[in-house]
Amino acid sequence: MFTALADLNERQRAAVEHRGGPLLVVAGAGTGKTKTLAARVAYLLDEGVAGLVVSNHGGRVLDTVPASIEALPAIAQAVGGRVPLLLDGGVRRGTDIVKAIALGASAVLVGRPYMHGLAAAGALGVVHVLHILRTELEMAMVLCGCRTLDEIDASLLRAPAQRLV
Repeated sequence: MFTALADLNERQRAAVEHRGGPLLVVAGAGTGKTKTLAARVAYLLDEGVAGLVVSNHGGRVLDTVPASIEALPAIAQAVGGRVPLLLDGGVRRGTDIVKAIALGASAVLVGRPYMHGLAAAGALGVVHVLHILRTELEMAMVLCGCRTLDEIDASLLRAPAQRLV
């Protein structure tokens, strides 16, 4: 899954070299081996990746695969802010964006809501979905007392044992 430049075939290597810049690498969160994944992240950073995407790569079709957001904290710790870290999967509301940023994501990818908006109303549907997500994000930030995205951190979250019944 994770390959050094030297391990690429000639065609792949030529494509990377032609691009002339760093690569964005997708890190699959679906392995369930967070410690192994953190070691892979360290390896990728050493190889010079430009950023990482935490994704279970469609893991919703395999029962018991961890959600991307479950793997995010360990990967964020391994990345240590050295490259952008994007979360892919499970973003349906503005509060999901707040949670992802609080757990270490630089940004989120929005797939399914985007596609729902497109299917329902074409390009205007996509615009509307993005407007809703942004409005919900802004409202969540206000309710949390955060004026900027940089003010969002893990202190806003409670561990499962701390949740009220």
